[in-house]
Amino acid sequence: MNTSMAQNSSITTKDNSAHEEYAVLARISQDLDELERRRNHNEDAMLTEEEKTRTALENYERFFKLTPGTATVKKVKASYAGIEGWWRWN
Repeated sequence: MNTSMAQNSSITTKDNSAHEEYAVLARISQDLDELERRRNHNEDAMLTEEEKTRTALENYERFFKLTPGTATVKKVKASYAGIEGWWRWN
């Protein structure tokens, strides 16, 4: 085998290895995304509406830099994000 063929073979092997590594990393990333989705779904199911509302009020107050305890359910519900949006806001 001449040097040129050996180098091409080496490059092809490296390309294949990189492609396989990328495929594995892509699968791991997809698996992690699915686990995160399931975790979030399980957390959502465990929270009561009262807990979600309380968190939404706290997040709304924090976002608008309001004094804690001053937001109302009516005001948060009437906002664009609503209870669900403010509950999920970080």
